[in-house]
Amino acid sequence: MCNRRGFLAGIAATGAMISGASWANLGNPAFLAAARDARGRFTLCELTAKAQIAFRVDLPDRGHPAARPTRAEAEAVAFARSPGTFELVMECAVERVVQRMQVPQGWHFYGYGAYLQDGEVLVTTENDHATGAAALGIWDARCNYARIVEIPTCGIGSHEVIRLPGTQTELVANCRIRIHPDSDRDRDKLNLDNMHPSLVCIDDGHITQSVTLAPELAQASIHHISARSDATVVAALRSEGDPEQVMPLLKLR
Repeated sequence: MCNRRGFLAGIAATGAMISGASWANLGNPAFLAAARDARGRFTLCELTAKAQIAFRVDLPDRGHPAARPTRAEAEAVAFARSPGTFELVMECAVERVVQRMQVPQGWHFYGYGAYLQDGEVLVTTENDHATGAAALGIWDARCNYARIVEIPTCGIGSHEVIRLPGTQTELVANCRIRIHPDSDRDRDKLNLDNMHPSLVCIDDGHITQSVTLAPELAQASIHHISARSDATVVAALRSEGDPEQVMPLLKLR
């Protein structure tokens, strides 16, 4: 169903991973990565365990990738890194873009996303540049990536989103850095004096838990997160204030 009710009623958990017969036909690539080559071109490529390129597709700008699991064809998506607006779906076996999507007018991507429901739903981290409000964009991959709904994350600059193992909970890192999409590649940061990063848990479209960093870490942006099967979460922090400040590696339960 290409609608909000169908998504919220049927959402279930799996993380995106490279597996299945379609990826085996490409030589069982081990890594999906976005990069810039020696000529300055942005690209998405698959690497084997021996660091050989299995395929590559050019991108219009910087990006981050995700592989669609349990799909008859080897399919991947590239999200524009902040503050970009493109989203490209690629059929990797023939190295071509098969679909181009964009965020709604006035929104931009923050570069990360994840497939859920065995690849049937795509979740992307996004921001409304007029208000600074962050949200998860929900796309139905079964219906040509139709836009379903936006779910607010009650923050600014939602960066990485993951599914907590064995649950139906999405964990979102609100790095709390506001970037206007008209910024140049240096990405002017608009709110470094008022950040207050947070981690939020979302179940069935609703925030069920929020963790804000201590005042002394108010300028420690949260960009990357990972979770173990016992729900232990690790968050990597980066100082946006004092360049000499040493950032801890947070461990949360």
